[in-house]
Amino acid sequence: MKGNLSAIGRIELGQTTLGTSAGKDASTLVSLGGATLREALTSPYGTSFLQIGAVETPDCLDVSVFPLCLLARIFRLKVEQSSTECRPTEPGAETRVLPVARFIINSSRGMTSLRTPPQSDEEEAAVQACPHSDGPDPFQNSRFSLTGSGILAAFRRTSAQHNKTDMRLRHSIFWAVFTAIISNFSSALNAQNLRDGLEVYWSFDEGAANTANDSSGHDRKAVPAEKLFPGAVIDWSGGRFGGSVKFDRSYMLHSPFEYYGIGGSEPRTVSFWIKTSWNAANSSSLGALVGWGVNATQQRIHVKLNGSTDANGKVLQHIRTENQGGNNFGNSILLNDGVWHHIISVFDPNVDSNGDGVFAAVGDFDHYVDGVLETKGGTAATPVNTNINPDEGAVPLAVGGGYFPNIDAARTSEARIDEFRLYNRALSVAEILALSKGTDVDGPPTIEFSSEIEGAELVDNSVPIEFSVVPQGAATVSASKVSLVLNSRDVTSDTEITGSEMKLTGIYKGLQKNIVYLGKISATDSLNRTYSFEFNFDTISLDNFAIEAEDFNFGGGTSFDNPVPCDIGGGGVDRCFRDRVSNLGVDAQDSKDDDRPTEAEADYQLYLANGYRFGPGVFRDEFVDTWVSGDSLRDRFIQAGAGMLDYDVERISMGEWMNYTRTLEPGTYQILARARGRGAQTLSLGLVANPASANQTVTPLGSFKILPTGSSYRFTPLTDDQGRTAIMDLGGRQTIRLTAVDANGSVDLNYFMFVPATAVQEPTESRLQYALEGGQINITWQGTGGVLQRASAVIGPWENVSTSANRFSKSPNSAAEFFRLVSP
Repeated sequence: MKGNLSAIGRIELGQTTLGTSAGKDASTLVSLGGATLREALTSPYGTSFLQIGAVETPDCLDVSVFPLCLLARIFRLKVEQSSTECRPTEPGAETRVLPVARFIINSSRGMTSLRTPPQSDEEEAAVQACPHSDGPDPFQNSRFSLTGSGILAAFRRTSAQHNKTDMRLRHSIFWAVFTAIISNFSSALNAQNLRDGLEVYWSFDEGAANTANDSSGHDRKAVPAEKLFPGAVIDWSGGRFGGSVKFDRSYMLHSPFEYYGIGGSEPRTVSFWIKTSWNAANSSSLGALVGWGVNATQQRIHVKLNGSTDANGKVLQHIRTENQGGNNFGNSILLNDGVWHHIISVFDPNVDSNGDGVFAAVGDFDHYVDGVLETKGGTAATPVNTNINPDEGAVPLAVGGGYFPNIDAARTSEARIDEFRLYNRALSVAEILALSKGTDVDGPPTIEFSSEIEGAELVDNSVPIEFSVVPQGAATVSASKVSLVLNSRDVTSDTEITGSEMKLTGIYKGLQKNIVYLGKISATDSLNRTYSFEFNFDTISLDNFAIEAEDFNFGGGTSFDNPVPCDIGGGGVDRCFRDRVSNLGVDAQDSKDDDRPTEAEADYQLYLANGYRFGPGVFRDEFVDTWVSGDSLRDRFIQAGAGMLDYDVERISMGEWMNYTRTLEPGTYQILARARGRGAQTLSLGLVANPASANQTVTPLGSFKILPTGSSYRFTPLTDDQGRTAIMDLGGRQTIRLTAVDANGSVDLNYFMFVPATAVQEPTESRLQYALEGGQINITWQGTGGVLQRASAVIGPWENVSTSANRFSKSPNSAAEFFRLVSP
């Protein structure tokens, strides 16, 4: 069958034209060029004419005229600005540099070049003054380029026609035609199958659990890299379509260990959406988004962020692909601007896409951002030879980071990633544009925050929670199917939800001060597809009383009230804990005999330079590890003077503990731990009755459940044995003890904060009772303050029920429902 070729644009380079004006349809015109592009360009018709068309259907297997389907996959269009030297033949004449737009045609059958004529009368005059009939054509090295799924038939003019005024080709004309081509192809592609050649497709729409399912048909599920990040849990978030995964350098995901990506110099396309505002300027050793292969020259692939700074010091992140020894990066389309961008890294070994004469090299990766072809820079000529042999060190396909240099280390980044796809073929421009528009995406509703609330710290409680809900595909969504829960309390009824079934917006304004919030937002569409995810933020004020974790007791129960920061060693500064040494078993306990680095170890000098509790002498006597904190510097350290540092307690292992004695203002408090964890950790807090004794009694107060936070510090509230926030009365001279219950050396503790709180009344147990009375089911309970809720499913969403005197009645003939009693 022959495909239907639709001519959608024409650029005429000369006086004579072919095509419809010559009484020939588009397919006949194409056939005049012969069976290959090179034959078309070297056709003897003696006229300059460019015809660009689009294949509307993929059924074009008839090769009797022109291999349209094949060409649709192998041609790429690129426009470059260049210049050429005009060297006149007259003695003493001036050599002129003339601007010229370059269009390069690359295909597996070779490269052919055409040029554009002068752009203005002045340029034309310069060409006229630069005869080339007796010498080289001043434009002989300029080139004409097609990138994309266009069908090209071009006919070269005779050299005598080079200087004709009517050869002028305006950029505006070209771009108008090219835009029409792309639009036509995108429309035609909507009916095509973007699942062809998929190796992996992680949509990241789960919203819960610790596995990302694969929709490619190969069942290559993604899981956290447990060996590198023990206890890591996927951080689900709102996505560009449905959900996404939020990476914060605390973990990455990888494919099963039986799948190692695409090897050798085989074609490939990496596609995903990214949202980031990450400002790590040096991302050559960071910033990995995707990776696989072996850490050897030519043998791995990393798609990552390429960091730089502008003249004002602003961090700029662009897209980059590297293969160990070579790299290829853009510099025109900014990625770290906090909005969603679609990323493509596409490689065809048969296309010399950068025109350097070297095929199948890293420079031949094309990057597209939101469907726009990026610029190229870097060390581009290194051949691509990706090694996927696990016996030679190959690592699985990873997202959110990349193994480097091996299975025991990684490069990571901070970003949200959605709709990750890996193809075993080079996608066409039309297919790339379709993906950038969301073609072939369908799933649960997209939930996205409008306000910067997710993961935020020190939020003013007057700031509202704002979000949007957008259904996908043919689905709709109603306000009754959206819910917002904060710290286990359903606040949907207090949330203003407006809009249409095609897009809803919600706003909640009831935040309280000095609260660490754990929220959950959910939406279910008309096809009964639900997406929900948890998020956190806090409204803490730094004005609250705090105890620095590094300022634990010393000398057998000694401590300071109102300690001051200092940077003078030796332990001689009044009310400063620097270089004060604890008595093991009384002030603190380190479970190891001595885990400090020795002079022979690589980190010895770093250890000395970053420590806080050294003790007298060159080598410190303190066994508890204190290092410079990576947290943001607070006012008390800034006001203490330039260069004053804050410190953490680090390398905390199971069974270790520290005592802290302070005088507290009497009051009711909630206690928060400021810490970061590279794995789940549990730390307990208790009251010590006799802090100067070797035989101390400890009364438990609660536990801090530290979750993985990567490089970020978070507030974690003290909770009781039922997981509720612990609220307690404290005051006077008291000693508290922090104990590592199941820590594994992967938690960094900065400080404890005592937040004034309102004492809560202990809940009383109340049970729902039901009975059939007078043809009605009556639901009753005892006590005061409870709110009755109902739902059509046990998982919700739940809605409040209007009741009277702890009673609710319903017909036994109505639909089945679930009921629960919750505190208001």
